[in-house]
Amino acid sequence: MPGPPGNFRGTDVTNTSCSLSWNAPQYDGGSPVTGYNVEMYKWSQWIRMNSTPITACFTDLTDLVKGTKYEFRVCAQNAAGVGPPSKSTTVHVTDVPGCPALDHLPSPPPFT
Repeated sequence: MPGPPGNFRGTDVTNTSCSLSWNAPQYDGGSPVTGYNVEMYKWSQWIRMNSTPITACFTDLTDLVKGTKYEFRVCAQNAAGVGPPSKSTTVHVTDVPGCPALDHLPSPPPFT
């Protein structure tokens, strides 16, 4: 089985969509990677988002709910099976296209 995909990240966040991208696993388990499965954490479990494997190292998700935080991860698969997941990434769907919300803003500098 392949290793976990690397550098998994969410980009191009809007109020209803986002893009997810990742790098191919460093180890393919001796067989070429044939696709990827994106999973979302919901109802205390990981739920597969795609019905057929994704062949590229990116995907676009639509119909997301504004103001909601989503947690995603991705797994690679090959002839031997599905490998372990990537590190998860959290996407906070926002009002401003291309501007992901930050969970924690840095403190402003003190006034002098």
